[in-house]
Amino acid sequence: MQAEVNNIAENLNVTIHVLNNLFEEYQHTSRITLSNLGSVPIAYGNWMIYFYNFGIIEAERMLKNHTVLVADEKFQINHINGELYCLVPTTKFEAILPSKSTRIYLTDRGHMNLHSYAFPNWYVVGRGALPRIIKSTRGESLDFVDPLNTPAQWKAGKNDLYNPIKPLERYTGNSAVSSSPKYAKLVIPTPLRLTVQAVSGDQTQPLLQLERATWTITYDDVLRQEAEYLSGEDV
Repeated sequence: MQAEVNNIAENLNVTIHVLNNLFEEYQHTSRITLSNLGSVPIAYGNWMIYFYNFGIIEAERMLKNHTVLVADEKFQINHINGELYCLVPTTKFEAILPSKSTRIYLTDRGHMNLHSYAFPNWYVVGRGALPRIIKSTRGESLDFVDPLNTPAQWKAGKNDLYNPIKPLERYTGNSAVSSSPKYAKLVIPTPLRLTVQAVSGDQTQPLLQLERATWTITYDDVLRQEAEYLSGEDV
């Protein structure tokens, strides 16, 4: 059993792909792909995979029974406690041959529009065997989560206005403050104590200027009211 657990930990490649966050309900769909990168089949056995999941998996059925069958009943997902789940192969499980994969489609409560909603360090256990972290999920990089490249992936519902900032938008925003004083610094929040040091070789020019004329407020039009409040005048 230990050899089987070790093989799964070393050679099972886990990939999470977000499919859609744009539902009327507070939910999203995703696909988990399990690929065999090893040289021997991953067969049915007394092994199981533990993982954390941000949302309730198949919420309606899970809340009722604390277990659901997925992937044409090839797997059973059990709710252990909190956000901890366990993926177990059933007798309908078909061995994952070398260079082959199997997919699990899920509908979870909540949105998954950030990589950080996935949890690393999935681990496999077996009867009488020591648990092992699945290599492809190890660490905080979350490389096993596919990129979020479409609005259906990066938005949290249909009414979410967020879109990743584009290089041109960033350049345009930065160019608005290109005329700021040479030594202007952003100070947020206001420091409790402030020591101003002169620039080396120039005792007349402090590193940080706090005169009102040196401050620039950059804002989007929807924040005009806030910008006027901060500046103390119409903008």
